[in-house]
Amino acid sequence: RERSGARPDVEKHNPEIQIFVFVDNQKVTLYLDTSGESLFKRGWRRDKGEAPLKENLAAGLIGLSGWEPSQPLYDPFCGSGTIIIEAATIAINMAPGITRRFGFEKFKFFNSEVWQTLKTEARAAINWDVDINLAGSDISTQIIEKASKNAQLAGLTKLLIERKIKFFPCDAREARPTSETSGVIIANPPYGEQSNPKSASVASMMKNVADNLKHNFENWVVWMLTSDLNLPRQMRLQESRKIVIFNGPLECRFFRFLMIPGSNRRESKAVKTSSPKE
Repeated sequence: RERSGARPDVEKHNPEIQIFVFVDNQKVTLYLDTSGESLFKRGWRRDKGEAPLKENLAAGLIGLSGWEPSQPLYDPFCGSGTIIIEAATIAINMAPGITRRFGFEKFKFFNSEVWQTLKTEARAAINWDVDINLAGSDISTQIIEKASKNAQLAGLTKLLIERKIKFFPCDAREARPTSETSGVIIANPPYGEQSNPKSASVASMMKNVADNLKHNFENWVVWMLTSDLNLPRQMRLQESRKIVIFNGPLECRFFRFLMIPGSNRRESKAVKTSSPKE
């Protein structure tokens, strides 16, 4: 006040610079927030579907699945398109967060010239010529419109125009392969926290989804993230792998199902063995 003649004006909800202070019995620790918004926010999400998947978690699921850009990828529960959008940015080598702003850009000692050089180099590293086949579907046409809009906001309009990314309305129980060759499905179906109090009807739906997968997606690898540990039993599928994942505070499983012809139909007669936790 002595210097400026006025009390400092601090924006409480969206400050340019955030300083975090931690006090204990012996010391005070100050932290400058270099990120601004949480780092999982890539800067493109505007429209969200029901219980949207965080971008960094979607990228992690893609990495855990072992998917390669040369393989077709399909999400029959795409919602706001997060898994497909993250896969596209990985495939074309687009740096995560390239369209967003960061907290450190407001610092007085911030070197904007160096930062712009880094961003220019990152944009130059994007490979738009990668041959990819990415598709997402959802039963709601409104949600599909939001997913397409999100892809545009993520800077992927070129891939949409070239049909390397496709979003279309479809009931997951009636989904069909998006490629003549086998591929990978990664999905976050409406389960657990997303579906209550509709759990009974969703369980019945997922059984029908599983029947469709067995009949129409032979030789595909299917990964599903869910908080419902009984999902394999309700789908009448035997998982070949399961990974413990925390979606925020919610403990989930990332199940892998192999759509090997005939194997799932014999499952009810076979002796089931438990898959190791990882």
